[in-house]
Amino acid sequence: MRKRCASCDHTYPPDHFRCPACGLRLQLVPHSDVAGKYVVQRLLASGGMSQVYLARQRSLDREIALKVVFLDPGDTVSVEALRNEAFLAGRVQHPHIVSVVDHGEADGGILYLAMEYLHGSTLADTLFHSGPMDYVRALRILVQICEALAGVHDAGLVYRDIKPANIF
Repeated sequence: MRKRCASCDHTYPPDHFRCPACGLRLQLVPHSDVAGKYVVQRLLASGGMSQVYLARQRSLDREIALKVVFLDPGDTVSVEALRNEAFLAGRVQHPHIVSVVDHGEADGGILYLAMEYLHGSTLADTLFHSGPMDYVRALRILVQICEALAGVHDAGLVYRDIKPANIF
């Protein structure tokens, strides 16, 4: 598995987290193998602590969303936090919540969550491209969000990252 700098286009081995030349966080190279289970296709999103890729799950030959976090293996607090996220997210079963199908650790300190891949667009994308929506549609979406949050709360969890970019 190799990582690439989006700025200077250099590639590095899996144990590198940032580009030595420019300091940017590295991305997985398309067609990279993750843990012998997933083949990276392309970057979908990048956040403060993780990147989400479209990947193919080898065993079932299906598309999945692969959330990867490049952590120093010595950062036991962050490693444990990601393991907790995977465990807790895997407990929630609801039609309005994405399913976590796997989690683990790959070469170079890469921790991952494999989730069902959703086709379509986020609420943020929809609002950006279409502008404000009529109140009937907005209310239908809001009811589904509340139902999803109720499912999370019923599992004894609190979701703290509600924003249009995380609503599909």
